[in-house]
Amino acid sequence: MQSQFQTPPPLFKPNAAGFCGHLIHPGTPQTEVLCPTCKVKQRLDELRPMTEIWERRGGPYLHPEKDPGYYQACQAWHMHRASLAKYVYFLEIWSEQEKAWDAEHPNITLLLNPDVQSATKAIQLARKGTPYLQWRDSDAEVESKRPGFSHRRTVSFEEPTVEKVMRRPENFARASTLYQPGVWAPVCGCEYWNTSFQCVEEYGTPEFDEVLDRMWEGS
Repeated sequence: MQSQFQTPPPLFKPNAAGFCGHLIHPGTPQTEVLCPTCKVKQRLDELRPMTEIWERRGGPYLHPEKDPGYYQACQAWHMHRASLAKYVYFLEIWSEQEKAWDAEHPNITLLLNPDVQSATKAIQLARKGTPYLQWRDSDAEVESKRPGFSHRRTVSFEEPTVEKVMRRPENFARASTLYQPGVWAPVCGCEYWNTSFQCVEEYGTPEFDEVLDRMWEGS
């Protein structure tokens, strides 16, 4: 079976990253502008000021109701931390590729060379430098919920419950030709007291009743 990695020449020298110039482990993608270590440092440098701002707001230990700005700081910190976590995810894949490359080339000990930057070394740096590493990614969402607001409540019915078909709005206009009495409408010929305008001060006066009569009749 042919190896997926090319056999290095006797005098093997790893490629260098295009921007930082550090040597990159052959198991790591060779098209990266920054080596894995510099990339992790960049992510940590972006996360550090967000951590300081969040800690000034109380960090993960403050009662959020005391500071409205806590939520903005928490979300900003969580966004930068998620960016770092996403990169570490790829580092873990590359680290396995590095182990496979080392297994196929046992005579070359690149990991012992301090000049060679690998994904394996970058993962160790990320775990050491990430603040609140034990804090779950979902904690930011849980803590950001304002106290006093409960979850949206829902109503469920038993299986035998039969729901009534919803009526169109025009079916409620008594002056419309499409009007049809609903299930709670009084039986035809029965008298009923219209309470639709009970909050109107003029309600119940002869003048207002006359206005309602003309409205219902469509005149």
